[in-house]
Amino acid sequence: QPRETGTACLAELHVDVYSAAATSAKLEARIGLSGAEVSRAETVARLEEGQNTLRLELDIPSPQRWWPNGLGDQPVYTAEVRLAGHGGEWDRNAVNFGIRRIEMVHNDSSPPGADAYTMVVNGRRVFLRGWNF
Repeated sequence: QPRETGTACLAELHVDVYSAAATSAKLEARIGLSGAEVSRAETVARLEEGQNTLRLELDIPSPQRWWPNGLGDQPVYTAEVRLAGHGGEWDRNAVNFGIRRIEMVHNDSSPPGADAYTMVVNGRRVFLRGWNF
């Protein structure tokens, strides 16, 4: 779940792990864009028997924004996580994501109380065209 922090973005990764017994494990995370690493973090976590949720935060400096179709580039980041413990790697997974900021703002020309809103994507007002039936 990425969120902005000034000119950077903070990606918060939540990793669900089931452990058959109490133990420790090393969690490594990497975020990449177009094959190049942009952020990395790791931690050693204590796992309890049963379900565990591990959390890591990674800074993404100068994030490249994802734009709707026809308005700009659509860069796709990849977040990869690896869980290792006694005896080597236990599991790994990867997920793709884009970074954008979306807001609904009231139209300047709308009368008070009107439900007319404009979509703002990455700081730019965007006309919403098309509809689903």
